[in-house]
Amino acid sequence: MSRETGESAERLRLTVSTHGKPVLEHASPLSFNLAHTGRWVGFALCRQGEVGIDIEPVDRCFDRRLYAQALNDSEQAAIEAAHDRALAFVICWTQKEAVLKALGEPMAYQPKRVYSTPHLGASRATYGAHTVHVMSWIELGCVISVASTRQPGAVRVTRLESCGSGYWMEHVRQEISEV
Repeated sequence: MSRETGESAERLRLTVSTHGKPVLEHASPLSFNLAHTGRWVGFALCRQGEVGIDIEPVDRCFDRRLYAQALNDSEQAAIEAAHDRALAFVICWTQKEAVLKALGEPMAYQPKRVYSTPHLGASRATYGAHTVHVMSWIELGCVISVASTRQPGAVRVTRLESCGSGYWMEHVRQEISEV
C-alpha cells in the first residue's frame, strides 16, 4: 500500500470501520480488503470506489442450513439447476461475502438481500440500490470473488506455506477487466 499511496510504510495507519472493515486511518481514495482460507490470503486493492474479496475452497461443504439462510429464491433456483450444485453454492457465497465486504456491511446483515449470479467470470450483483461489479474465478483449488463499486485495478492472491522457521509466498496476480 505504501507504493500505491506514495506514503512510507511507517506513516500508514490502519483502523477499522464501524462494521470491522480495515481502512486507512487518513482519508484516501485507496480501498483494500483481505480474505483468507486455510493457507491462502487474498488482498484486493482499488484506487477508486470500494472493494471486497472472499476466498473459499472449491470443495467447501455444501451446507443446507446456510443455503436456506443466505440465498434468495433466484439464487436457489440457479444452484438447483447447476451441474455442480456444491460449486455453484461456493461461487454464490463468495460473491455475496465480497459484495457485503465492499459495501462495508457484515455478512450477518441479511445476505439474502444480495442478488448474485452463481457463475464464474464477470457479472454484477445488487444489494438494495447498489450495483456492484463482481469477478469470480478458480485458482489453485479455491473460488475467489472480488466485488467493487468501481473497477478494481488488480487483485493479488497469496498462498503462505510454512518453510522451516519462516514463510515463503507464492503470488498469483489476477487483473480484473471491465464488466
